[in-house]
Amino acid sequence: SSSRMSLSFLRLLCCPFCEGELTPERGSEIVDEPEFGVLSCNCDRYPVVAGIPIFKKGPVGSIGGRPCEPWQVINLIEAGRHREALFAVLLPPPPANAPAGWQEESEALFSRTENQATVCDLVDFYFGQTGGWSEFTSIHYFLFRFGQSRQLMALSLANLIEKPQKPVLDLACGIGHITRSLIARAEGQPVLGLDRSFFVLYLAKNWVAPAGKYVCGDADASLPFRDGTFSAAFCTNTFHVLVNRATCMRELKRVTQDDGAIVLVGLANNLVNKHPTTLPIEGYEALVADMPH
Repeated sequence: SSSRMSLSFLRLLCCPFCEGELTPERGSEIVDEPEFGVLSCNCDRYPVVAGIPIFKKGPVGSIGGRPCEPWQVINLIEAGRHREALFAVLLPPPPANAPAGWQEESEALFSRTENQATVCDLVDFYFGQTGGWSEFTSIHYFLFRFGQSRQLMALSLANLIEKPQKPVLDLACGIGHITRSLIARAEGQPVLGLDRSFFVLYLAKNWVAPAGKYVCGDADASLPFRDGTFSAAFCTNTFHVLVNRATCMRELKRVTQDDGAIVLVGLANNLVNKHPTTLPIEGYEALVADMPH
């Protein structure tokens, strides 16, 4: 099932902090392909929520309006309180002026099936609560993304991926706009989406690109994948805003190795679009100077 964790999926992963092998703990046996469980390695334990492993340190959500750590989510999973674990990492923190019944109404919205709620409903609610994005960069961005020129350019460059012999990575995949197209091009190979936001991964997994596999973690840190896992790594409209671009590029080289392709789409040019994290063309080229490009 695309909504559950399989043994073949687990074999692609490793701990991003110690590179150790990940083992399902008792009660998380892969034979049962649980949607909720715990993965452990030599250095730590990681929750699996709704089939999505979460490889993050520090707060991963909120419980009772307060930030919660991975161990708190693990405690909920081990207590069989799966619904609470899901909403702890899925819902935004309650706004300061949240009305009575906010939690119950929020859970009811996200409990609707794909046929009862749309991605637009959930995006509008989520970013409306957080206030972190403007209306344009939230609901409008996601609603009209399929027809934007940046999407069409990404689709044209996805044609570079032909008959992959290994899985394909969609780095910083968002809600899966490109992931669903990569799945069609992968010809049966797994497509893995990674993003730092559990919320967008949940939308990708349950609405936009349910045939993909998803991992929650940072794109510009050590990636939770084994060496040479992928035939191709695809990253759209994100690489130029990452803080640790050199780390990200080293990791992309590691997980694709010599026979893999790295496709970066939409790199803002600092000579035209001034931003603290953008580079001039020569800056991006220097990151790949040791490989054909």
